[in-house]
Amino acid sequence: RETRFWEKRRPKHLLTGLAHCGVCGSRMASVGRDYLACGAARRQGTCANRRGIRRSVLENLILDCLKDRLMEPEMVREFTATFHKEMNRLNREREADTTTLQAELARIDGKVGSLIEAVSEGLRHPGLQKKLDSLEARRKEINRALATAPSPAPRLHPNLAELYRRKIEALREALDDPDIRDEALEILRGLIDRVSIE
Repeated sequence: RETRFWEKRRPKHLLTGLAHCGVCGSRMASVGRDYLACGAARRQGTCANRRGIRRSVLENLILDCLKDRLMEPEMVREFTATFHKEMNRLNREREADTTTLQAELARIDGKVGSLIEAVSEGLRHPGLQKKLDSLEARRKEINRALATAPSPAPRLHPNLAELYRRKIEALREALDDPDIRDEALEILRGLIDRVSIE
């Protein structure tokens, strides 16, 4: 009871708790395996709306409505602004990581140079070779990381409108992909206030 686990359960379907009867306002309830119908009509008999609708048909109708709504100009502008903001943030992080690695590489080069100079002047110490090997290994790691670092993404995506259109068209695929389904479901549910069915 202390964990209140029932409050953390995620909805299983796109319209869970969002679909309501257009006649009495009651929530639509699952009927059979894949149908929704007015809960008040089916359970209490207090509503005259006895019709049901297949869940997948209703979800597809709602996704089509969302696609149309999301393609409106103000939504495209919002996507474009958010996309650029996120890409700029990622680019700044990559640039900061690269700068940090380059600074570390410069420090290592300085240390290696100092140690080599000390050896050339006759300094002998048992841990000297171990220290040099350690610095060389780290230098190789940094050089590998710098060589494989992704090139910065363009600050302005060359075909952002087409990218956005493809993302909107793929809403159904996002719900069918087990790797991103939960996140996609939460995002899409956040765009829906209420669905009224008569």
